[in-house]
Amino acid sequence: MSVENRITVAVAKSELRRKFLTSFVRDLRRIKVRATVDSRDRKLVFEAACKPLSEKQLLATLSSARAQHLAEKWLFVAAMQKTGVAKEFAVGSSVEPEKIQPTLYLCESKKDRGIFEFCRLMQAVPAPPLLYRRLAFLLRDEGHPNSPVMGILGLSSSLYSLGSRDRFLGWTGKKSAHKRIGLNCCMHLSVCMAVPPYNYLRVGRLLASLSLTDKVAAEFRRVYSRPGFPAKLMGVVTTAAMGIHAPIFNRIRLRKGGLFRRIGCTAGYSALPFSPTTMALARALALKSDGACPDNRSISTLKRALNLCRIPREYFVRLGTRKGVYFGVPDDGSLHALRNGKIGYDPVYPTVAQAIELWRLDMEKALRISRNVRKLRAFNPFDCHATRKRGFWDGTLR
Repeated sequence: MSVENRITVAVAKSELRRKFLTSFVRDLRRIKVRATVDSRDRKLVFEAACKPLSEKQLLATLSSARAQHLAEKWLFVAAMQKTGVAKEFAVGSSVEPEKIQPTLYLCESKKDRGIFEFCRLMQAVPAPPLLYRRLAFLLRDEGHPNSPVMGILGLSSSLYSLGSRDRFLGWTGKKSAHKRIGLNCCMHLSVCMAVPPYNYLRVGRLLASLSLTDKVAAEFRRVYSRPGFPAKLMGVVTTAAMGIHAPIFNRIRLRKGGLFRRIGCTAGYSALPFSPTTMALARALALKSDGACPDNRSISTLKRALNLCRIPREYFVRLGTRKGVYFGVPDDGSLHALRNGKIGYDPVYPTVAQAIELWRLDMEKALRISRNVRKLRAFNPFDCHATRKRGFWDGTLR
């Protein structure tokens, strides 16, 4: 490691700083970043060798984060498995593609919310819990016995700061006031997950298209409207799970030019490599120093804690991959309204039936690939089992 890639920082010793830095170093070592913290006289000395993470290390950050989520929620995961969550999913050999009838349900019962949360925790790329305004859906197949789950769809409040979105919509400079108005009409597609065996039939693309259909918009309006202020869903923003491109959002021909378009990419900021313990200690540091801490803004919290420990922060908060940012609108009028703060506009939404009809063409293409058919037929949920480090479907997705 060259000298210019190594940092050494000394900071006044305190018990809270010691706990934070010890946990922080433990997380860095987990993803093979060389780091130490030592107590010397009245100082804490932090050292680290900083260089861009390899692809293997980047994958390790995702695996580590997912394992942390599983361990943190293990009692819930174990209970779901004990009560037979496997029966909620289809046996691939029994699926007849021509009989599939996708039906979208809002998660209103405790059972449905539990299934949604179980699936969310099993994603190979960890998805955050839905925050603030939120809508969670299960997609079920009513064409087969027991209506097996095909996938989950989760929307939550749109991020306040997202440069590529703000530039695309013109929410900068003199039009920045439109941002406050527009955010009330936008949601973030936080979870878009097809589950086996339906993932082999490109159900991820169906879920993406459903996020801007009439049914989801109607639920948004029902839940979030106030007297005299009807809630209108005009836009959905999301990011690729890994890398710049996300094929499930490309060329969804429910409107001219596609339902979604890629509008930029993130800068690679991520708190995923860091454990709940580290983040809790970071919040405690910020609270002790400032008397306040941004709610559910993990990057801001981590930056503040690193500042308080005099550690150059940029390398450590940008350990994630850059991800493509996608933005979708139901029609051209919605895009114009968001750019100009016209909240009186009434969007015209694609219907659920139109989304399903378009998906059936995708399914036909998937069935022409023998590998997809083989994996579809081989899948059996009763052979699956999650552990504290392994997801429910991990052994089936190779």
